[in-house]
Amino acid sequence: MQCEILPTETRNRLARAIQALEQHDWNEAFAISRTIMERPEAALLSGLALAGMGRFHEAARFLNAIARRRPAFAHPASDFIGLGTQASVATLFEACLNLDPDQPGPRQAFAEWLIDQGDSQRAADVLVVGARSASDFHDIGTFLGDRGAFPQAEDCFARAVALDPSMAPAWANLGMMRKVARRFDGALAAYATAIRLAPNDPAIRVNRMVALLQAGRWEIGRASCRERV
Repeated sequence: MQCEILPTETRNRLARAIQALEQHDWNEAFAISRTIMERPEAALLSGLALAGMGRFHEAARFLNAIARRRPAFAHPASDFIGLGTQASVATLFEACLNLDPDQPGPRQAFAEWLIDQGDSQRAADVLVVGARSASDFHDIGTFLGDRGAFPQAEDCFARAVALDPSMAPAWANLGMMRKVARRFDGALAAYATAIRLAPNDPAIRVNRMVALLQAGRWEIGRASCRERV
């Protein structure tokens, strides 16, 4: 695949627009980017400049349109992180969500940023909007657990098994979250249900054995280990 070689003037304008953004000269960045709107990069720069000017609804239109064209990439509102204040970054994400609430990209990107800011509960609140099924809550719990938001992940797994008591992975992950919290009785109860539902899943049995050993129930844990060897 050949790399596209941009005309010198186009490269220079893109560089000047980026520099203006980094200097928080939003009007200048917007003005320059509007002169090269045939370039896909210019739409991103325009959206970021509009966000910097406080025109969040207009910015969201640009950024959501880019996200729809590039679903495999992070939502472009994330590129405003480091440019705007915390309040303006949050407002931009909210504008993107309000404009297109069914698009998962801004919701997940907003949640990740909130977790990075230490607000895991708000991240969970953002993610569960529109969640209906056990699978929805299980996926959200996995997303949160992978990012260290363990109490919120546990709540999502609990909601998943309440909706579908036959979902073995949700029971297993509920056990994992309770084990992380060192609530071993609850963890072992969840693992027992998961094993009953998926008796041939070795990972669940291994995690149950680890929970037994961490709980100080050595003999039961060793016996559990021996019976699987």
